[in-house]
Amino acid sequence: MTKHLLPAVLIAGLLVGCSQTSSLQQTQAPPQTTPIQTISTPIIPSPALQIPTETPKPTATPIIVPTSPPEPTPDAPIIINGRMKVKVFMIAKNDDGVKGKKIVCEGSKDSVVPVERDVEGSLKPIAAALNDLFALKSPTYSDYQNAVARSTMKVTETELVDGKVIVNLSGTPSFADACDPYRFEAQIRETVEQYGWSKNALIYVNGVRIEKVGR
Repeated sequence: MTKHLLPAVLIAGLLVGCSQTSSLQQTQAPPQTTPIQTISTPIIPSPALQIPTETPKPTATPIIVPTSPPEPTPDAPIIINGRMKVKVFMIAKNDDGVKGKKIVCEGSKDSVVPVERDVEGSLKPIAAALNDLFALKSPTYSDYQNAVARSTMKVTETELVDGKVIVNLSGTPSFADACDPYRFEAQIRETVEQYGWSKNALIYVNGVRIEKVGR
């Protein structure tokens, strides 16, 4: 009987060992693996490697057309043999604006009229004309009167600033009556503004605007 039990025990022991091995294999979970993430870095193309979509058009070179030199001013004096023609202005008594521009003074009917003069040539025709006017010391000139003759005047400076003529005079103005300051201004102003480029000039007498002298 003992002989029969031994094989049975051996078989039972084998079965038990196999059962334990199987249960251990089932209880042990397989190891977990962490997936590796692949990070891809975007490739930014270099600006130097970019291919332009359009071919740039060549820049046109501007063509500069030379302009002709400006023509001389029609009313500018012309110097011939060192001499030139200018105008100085005198007073026509009681002319009432017939021969020239009427003097703006209440009770006066006088006008300011041009007289052509031959003077030494100069690149400053306004100063030349004024100096010629101031040099005439007679109170009359032909059939006209000279209201500037009583005054001692000289040209200090004539200049062109921003397209406007500026004239500075110095001296001692002298007037015979209430309208003489207007005659004085008219003779000087018309002499200054006889050229197209000298209109609306600013005239000063001893630093004072000529419109205020003697008034």
